[in-house]
Amino acid sequence: MTTYNDTVPVEQQTLSYFREGMRGYWALLGDQKRRFGLLFLVIVLVKFLDLAAPYTLKLLFDELPNLQMKEVLSKYVILCLVAFIIIQIAADAVTRFVRAPLYFEGLIALERDWPVQAHSKLLALQEDYHATRNSGKSGAIVAKACDKLAAITDRLAWGLIPSAVYMLINAVAIISMEWRLGLIFFLPMVPAILVNLRAYGKFTPGWEQWDTWKEQSNAHFYESLRNGTTVRLFAHEKRESVKFNGLRNKMSKLDVGIQYPLQWYLFFIGEIMLASYALTIVTGIYFVSKGQSEVGTIVFIIATGGVTRVGMWEMVNNYTHIMRDLVSVTRMRTLLSEHESVQQLDNIIIPDANLRGELIFNNIAFNYPNAQGATLRDFSLQIKPGTMLALVGPSGSGKSTLTKVLNRTYDVSSGTLSLDGHDVRYLDRSWYRRLFAVVLQDVQIFDTTLRENITYGAPQATDEEVADALKVSCLTETLKDNRSFPNGLKTTVGEQGVKLSGGQKQRVGIARAYLAILHGARFLVLDEATSSLDSATEREVQAMLETLRKKRPNLTIIAIAHRFSTIQSADSICVIEDGTIVECGDHAALTKTGGLYSRLAKLQELGEIA
Repeated sequence: MTTYNDTVPVEQQTLSYFREGMRGYWALLGDQKRRFGLLFLVIVLVKFLDLAAPYTLKLLFDELPNLQMKEVLSKYVILCLVAFIIIQIAADAVTRFVRAPLYFEGLIALERDWPVQAHSKLLALQEDYHATRNSGKSGAIVAKACDKLAAITDRLAWGLIPSAVYMLINAVAIISMEWRLGLIFFLPMVPAILVNLRAYGKFTPGWEQWDTWKEQSNAHFYESLRNGTTVRLFAHEKRESVKFNGLRNKMSKLDVGIQYPLQWYLFFIGEIMLASYALTIVTGIYFVSKGQSEVGTIVFIIATGGVTRVGMWEMVNNYTHIMRDLVSVTRMRTLLSEHESVQQLDNIIIPDANLRGELIFNNIAFNYPNAQGATLRDFSLQIKPGTMLALVGPSGSGKSTLTKVLNRTYDVSSGTLSLDGHDVRYLDRSWYRRLFAVVLQDVQIFDTTLRENITYGAPQATDEEVADALKVSCLTETLKDNRSFPNGLKTTVGEQGVKLSGGQKQRVGIARAYLAILHGARFLVLDEATSSLDSATEREVQAMLETLRKKRPNLTIIAIAHRFSTIQSADSICVIEDGTIVECGDHAALTKTGGLYSRLAKLQELGEIA
């Protein structure tokens, strides 16, 4: 099972890592880049306005000494007051009606697009990718990555960037007014920020351990509930509760152990910054008393200094959180760049409506990614339209792999598979796959109604067609059980079809395939499709297949079966061993040759193999 690391080692959390992460994040913005680029410009405008308002107060206070010699307020003072109000209103208006809409419209679009892109990619990736990953965990990981990407967006748009822009503009403004006061105020921030980052690095391992224990506790919570029947059967309710409580207690102790030293640290750094702020004001007052500075400059520093101090904390805090979440950027980009082994090539074609349906394997070989040796090798076979081909052979000989290559779950490693003379790799992938109605041994069931499961391959199926599908799959009588199916076809069958037996699941698969055939599928692939059915039901399904072949003479059937009784009527039977064909013929001919098919048939008659 593939494991995922949600954290980045502290020693790797460098500025270069941050820059690379931001480049990756920018790439993930997709068609929202322009919107967020405009948002950045609006943020700069808002921060200019946020500083312009206290600057009008500076101008006003610079004018106060002149008011003592006048009986009424000067036009200049009135203008400053009006400007102060207008600038504040303008800043609020731009924030609420320009900045906020740009942000939330962009974020809403991204929260829609990121999961959709990840979902589409995961569906397109082949079985070898999913074989080492738990589907539920993959979904949880994608959801977590999307949540963290949204958190990064929020921290950038409302925390890190606005604070950094405000500090930069304010530093330029104060230094241009009185460079000595600017140095006194801002120079201590440089070591404070560096020490701050170093301290966060000290606490980061503890936070990461807390996150790990939180994930473990959440996993245990849902796992114990999901397997609640087993827990109760073995009377282990208390054991599971104790284990869960132990994890939560470890989290609490660790959290408390971090918070106390963290608060002391924040207190001392805050007091140092306060001292710097106070020293700047005191020095400024001294300069005013000596006629070396203006009152308005001190007022400006008082008005903006507190915001700057808070902004520094926000900037460092947001930076450290973004740094921890950047692993989600890497994860999402890695997922979206995963190679799809079955590609939709350029210049694809869709053959005309006069499809004959002849499939030819021409000296193909296939090996699974990262696997040693070929599963199929030197494999050549012609499947004529309207015939029934059976594939038999020992377990692991390559039969199921052949059907996966046939319907382009995988593409061949070498050689060609052609349909009516067209290399299937150059046919439209979706069009080609819709030609196949597939019934697997383990039918996949969706957590929805029985009808939606049956009509999955043909959502447009009519009620009459659905009723016909229920009949041919022997589900009509099953639905009469009001206890199991109180709402008939509208009954929800549960996660992975938990309310259905193995045989009922296979019947759903047969009904699903039948409807797909009614709506255009030309090939029926049966991979141990009746293995969970009783003998009587299996005979009914076989009779249905014979009837279906007569009604649709152009239907081609490829069947894999271990029970030879189900394939005796096949037009051709191919015996596969070690990924290649060793025998071909009908049942009567193969039983006379004394080859592998004959030996397997005799063993089955004796009951030595199922």
